[in-house]
Amino acid sequence: MKFRWNAQSLDHIARHSLSAREVEYAFNNRVSAPRNRPNGHDGHSEESWEVDGNTPNGRTITIAYVIEEVYDPRGGDADGVAEEIYVITAFDTNPNALR
Repeated sequence: MKFRWNAQSLDHIARHSLSAREVEYAFNNRVSAPRNRPNGHDGHSEESWEVDGNTPNGRTITIAYVIEEVYDPRGGDADGVAEEIYVITAFDTNPNALR
């Protein structure tokens, strides 16, 4: 799946001293199964998820995201529909959450 970023999501992760590259790496190096987040959390009405992963430098972070369907005639399914990961935010994981 492809990641989709905008100024708001990049600003959210920058507040936690993270880059898009670090978040994408951590998403691909998950240390937990995805968990549902409450609908409407962070102003998003669609179903959102959280997952924990490790950055290249060993930080364990929590990534909040939604999976969005987009039209992509080159990379989608037979109808041209593909899924993208839209990161809402990411932040250092509470160590107690991993126990």
